[in-house]
Amino acid sequence: MKIKKKLIHPMWAFIEDNLSSKDQKLTQFLYALQRNKLLIQDEKLAIEATVQPSERFKEYEKKRLDIISRCVERDERGEIVWADKERGMPLIGKENQSVAEREILKLRDEYGDEIEAQTTKIAELDNILEEEVDIDFYRIPIDCFPKSMEGISTEIWWPWVKE
Repeated sequence: MKIKKKLIHPMWAFIEDNLSSKDQKLTQFLYALQRNKLLIQDEKLAIEATVQPSERFKEYEKKRLDIISRCVERDERGEIVWADKERGMPLIGKENQSVAEREILKLRDEYGDEIEAQTTKIAELDNILEEEVDIDFYRIPIDCFPKSMEGISTEIWWPWVKE
């Protein structure tokens, strides 16, 4: 069955979440999950390898985060004050703003090629995730699936249903 590669990670997460079930009534379902996990494992690893940063980029990220860590505002308990916690943006104090900007710009100059290479990898990932892959999934009857599947996208588990 052909599926888009963008479904590989959601399928993997679904399998991981459900393999821990101890419900004996779900034996065939759990067996199917384990078989299908093995079938998608190589694709998952290939996708992850596509965006794996180089050692030099990891070095850049570590240095960048060290700069940010030194320049962020902290409360009386030493905890980071967030400008936007949901997006992971700490508040950098006005007195440290120019220092942080200057040091990060210097880093960007030093690691420019690595930053560009990683940005290209991430941009290519969007195209890769739209590609289709043909996987011969292990399929089971729909009545072997747990009743608690409501709210989970059928796009994730439908390829495993034997009609």
